[in-house]
Amino acid sequence: MYKIPGIPIFILISCFVISIPILAEEKVLTVEEVYLGLSSGPLRDAKLATLPDGILLRAGNLTIDQQQVDEKIAQSEPELQEQLKRNAFYVLEQAATYPILLSEAKKWMATQNIQSNNPNEDELFKLYLESLVPPDLTISDQEAQIFYDQNHESFGEVSFNEVKGTVVEYLLGQKKQEFINSYIGTLSQQLDIEVSDGWVKAQSESALDNSVDQARRNGLPVMVDFGASGCVPCDMMAPILEELQMSLKEKCTILFTDVRIYQVLSARYQISNIPTQVFFDREGIEVFRHTGFFSKEEILDKLAELGVD
Repeated sequence: MYKIPGIPIFILISCFVISIPILAEEKVLTVEEVYLGLSSGPLRDAKLATLPDGILLRAGNLTIDQQQVDEKIAQSEPELQEQLKRNAFYVLEQAATYPILLSEAKKWMATQNIQSNNPNEDELFKLYLESLVPPDLTISDQEAQIFYDQNHESFGEVSFNEVKGTVVEYLLGQKKQEFINSYIGTLSQQLDIEVSDGWVKAQSESALDNSVDQARRNGLPVMVDFGASGCVPCDMMAPILEELQMSLKEKCTILFTDVRIYQVLSARYQISNIPTQVFFDREGIEVFRHTGFFSKEEILDKLAELGVD
């Protein structure tokens, strides 16, 4: 946030005191404040601003224009291009994240006195992201056991001890990614990033025209299950979701979103493993998410925390 320079309240001229009205500081709105859920994280707190024609984003020396976004969409898989056109803000966000993080990585390299004549940008990028993760991050046996128990069907007849190492490695990677995602999600809090107000407004109309974003605006608690048919825990949850949709339809919204069909929407919600259940309160704010099979009782308990009785 920037502040308008202070203006003297009183000016003394020829022994007369002239009162000058105090100018109210104009609030600079952010993407998330105006377009709830549009950002996947990195530009959530970017400021909405009037930018020169064709410029969609400005962050320090970095600018991204309409042509760059169009090129990104054209270079994507043909079957995804239509979804990306409807989610052009997501494309902008992805286009901006790497150069912004790379700039931060170079600053970090300087503070760490890391010397290199020709540092590989991708290696520097990876090294920087790894530095964000606490070195003492671990997965307890209890965490691994809980994950195994919740997803037992996926392991077939294989015992916990046989897959413990794999489970620990998987959960540790997941936890590391959560730390990195959390940091990336605060980029626009830490840096001065502006996006074109008019362009974002136009893009939001198509990007938010889907069942998930509409549900977040209906005034009811929401649970969205991101999954796909053929995934064992997803298929196990299907009848549970159907039952809850019927029994709780007046009290909350229960949705299933197929990640294979809605690939860009799922990416916007940072779904990397399925099934993932995401819970939103009555204001549409995400309050909890869980990955793996989630029983009917656990879902009801979480919904009860959101006021669903």
